[in-house]
Amino acid sequence: KKIICACPSCVYAMRTLYPAMGVEVTAEVLHVTEFLDTFAHRIPVKKTFPAAFYHDPCYLGRFLGIYDPPRRLAALALEQVNEFSWNRESSYCCGAGGLLPVNVPEAAAQIAHDRLEEVYHSEISMVVTACASCVHNLRKNGPSLEVLDVIALLARAL
Repeated sequence: KKIICACPSCVYAMRTLYPAMGVEVTAEVLHVTEFLDTFAHRIPVKKTFPAAFYHDPCYLGRFLGIYDPPRRLAALALEQVNEFSWNRESSYCCGAGGLLPVNVPEAAAQIAHDRLEEVYHSEISMVVTACASCVHNLRKNGPSLEVLDVIALLARAL
């Protein structure tokens, strides 16, 4: 009855692309942050971390309009959730989508560096997001930063 995915692109495909191509998806398709958000009050956080910037993944944010569940989950484990200047529907891409890192790796790296510039000008060294592709590209191109998926952040806080 429910399909729970950690990948925003997969959620988008099953919610939007499959039906547009005539494929009926009868199960409710949720991103893992939407699912866990309904249980957030029961997550037994034992440890918090000082602060992190939250990066909106393109498919989760702009394509699906899911902004608050990952922020609420991150806030359970962070004393402060910082927003990038460009966030939510105006968020910058991290450079990981559309096979860009495979086809044009220099462009993917530059996009990630541009996205992380704001973090480098702060005293914060952690970035949290809700997409494995974003984690990979930001981590690869921001080696001095700790880049985590919000679920990994919560796991550390348990």
